[in-house]
Amino acid sequence: MSATKATAAGEFDALRADIWQLVSGEWASETELIQQLLDKVGPALGVSRACYNERRGRSIVCTIEWCEEGTKPSIDTRLPKRLVEYFVRDGHCEMFKESALERVPLPLRRASSSLMDRFTKKLNLTSAFAVPRWTEDGHLEGLLTFDVCADREAKPEWTAERKAVVLDATEIVSYALAQGQSERQAQKTQRALRRSVKDRTEELSETNAKLNLEIKRRTRAHAKLEKMLHEKEVLLTEIQHRVKNNLQIVDSLLSLQAAAVDNARTSDMLTESRNRVRSMALIHENLYESQNFAEINFKEYAESLVAHLFRSYGAEESNAELRMDVGKVYLDPNTAILCGLIVNELVSNSLKHAFAAKRKGHVYLSLKKSGDKHTLIVGDTGVGLPKAAETKSKRLGLQLVGMLSEQLGAKLVVSRAKGTEFKIHFTRSDDRPEVGT
Repeated sequence: MSATKATAAGEFDALRADIWQLVSGEWASETELIQQLLDKVGPALGVSRACYNERRGRSIVCTIEWCEEGTKPSIDTRLPKRLVEYFVRDGHCEMFKESALERVPLPLRRASSSLMDRFTKKLNLTSAFAVPRWTEDGHLEGLLTFDVCADREAKPEWTAERKAVVLDATEIVSYALAQGQSERQAQKTQRALRRSVKDRTEELSETNAKLNLEIKRRTRAHAKLEKMLHEKEVLLTEIQHRVKNNLQIVDSLLSLQAAAVDNARTSDMLTESRNRVRSMALIHENLYESQNFAEINFKEYAESLVAHLFRSYGAEESNAELRMDVGKVYLDPNTAILCGLIVNELVSNSLKHAFAAKRKGHVYLSLKKSGDKHTLIVGDTGVGLPKAAETKSKRLGLQLVGMLSEQLGAKLVVSRAKGTEFKIHFTRSDDRPEVGT
């Protein structure tokens, strides 16, 4: 290789290094990078015009160019894409010479002759070196062209070094266009994301506003319900208080009446009625004090009731002893009243009849539960109940026990093995009818 050729080769190698440096430099868009590339490569290759041409529909259009001073620009000039593909089908060539036009099929060549004449005259072309950009499926996407005009004195020779520069330039163009497409896609995606976020934000704001309205509505409704509940609780408390007071008045009237009569049997009957009234009054007293109108603590209720009965019949100083085994059982008020009346009748009966002639023994009471099933047991170890009294007795107390057991839906079992024992088996029911219905 001669010294001149070696120098030229070195210059072109340096040029290739310089144009690759453009990629890592500052450029705002692919158009700016391609323009920088053409501005550097065009003068170095000694051509009249360096252009980037891209496909637009069925045409190839010049979109970016560098022109030597005094050269007519070719921006927006176009040729049919089909025609250009024939010129560059071998990769790259010197275009617009007679030999290049001969490779075009005759029908297209005839239709294109006048077009090519006008094109070359308009741009004052004698030749152009082109490097195409193909898509993966073999379609022409664009090309770099390096034009030599007729008025240019020095015509460049397309050596391997010059072609290497052009091929590198084509790779840089491909890179710039790919980067630009990626950036546009990213921007498009970002815009779509922003729109989506905006739409979603608006949707959430609307939903949030609706939720706030619903919360306010429910808060008002809740406040209204709480007010109504409070009013109902106050009303129920007042009712329980008045019922309790009324029953106490009845109790007091019966007490006065019992003290006023001289007949012992009548006095006993009034005392029994007082105890029955007292058993019901204790229920309402318990409800009033607990503020729980749904359930009664039967253990506390039974203890108060039986203690009252022992005091009423003077059994605290007698030979009768109380034994209670009532667990922590809660009953609804209707069931508790029925059970309380049963306990009242049976304990009263034991205290009056089981321990005559200073007989010693005990009265016992228990309530056990297993699930919804309950067993109430009331008995004593006294003289026992005559069998005739179970079937034929006209005593009001024992008649009441049978009637109350029926209202409970209970099974009543009487035992006389050791004294007298009554077992009442019943199932808890929330829809039990009220006492007296």
